Amino acid sequence: MDSLKNSIRTSLNILTRSGVISPEQLVQVMGTIEENISSWREETSGKLKQMAIDWESTMGDTDESFYSLGIRRAEDIILGYTDVSQRLPVLETEETPDPTD
Repeated sequence: MDSLKNSIRTSLNILTRSGVISPEQLVQVMGTIEENISSWREETSGKLKQMAIDWESTMGDTDESFYSLGIRRAEDIILGYTDVSQRLPVLETEETPDPTD
């Protein structure tokens, strides 16, 4: 989403430099765009999360289709999580004590 905002901002900056819109209008328009993108992101993320939950509760533990995993990864993309490790629970780190010590 940040690349979308940057692309829009770049296009609007060109319009500002050419005098089509004023710097004040640029600020107002970008505020409106960012607000709407954030609302869309939250709404869409919530819908995807609910779709995954509904699928998992319907299919149970025997589902091997990876359908809900795909939906959850789509949610990650919308939320801007590019690294899977950002969303995985931390099971072990360098600081985790070794039980054999």
